[in-house]
Amino acid sequence: MELPYRYLQEVLDEGVCPECDKKSKTIGFQFSYGIYAGVMCENCARSKYRDQCGHGRSMGTRAEYESYGEAYDDY
Repeated sequence: MELPYRYLQEVLDEGVCPECDKKSKTIGFQFSYGIYAGVMCENCARSKYRDQCGHGRSMGTRAEYESYGEAYDDY
């Protein structure tokens, strides 16, 4: 998967998280269990994903993800 760098730059220029519509300086690419989760601020990543996208704890592993019954595709 090719990451949407142009979109990230647009969001960074605006300075508003596309998930919560709040100003943030922590916007970036977020990954959950090693899978691209989207462009959002750190607060959204922490609150929307079980592994908190690796913020405040280590990112989840493939084995953990599959233990939840999810299919892990290599992206």
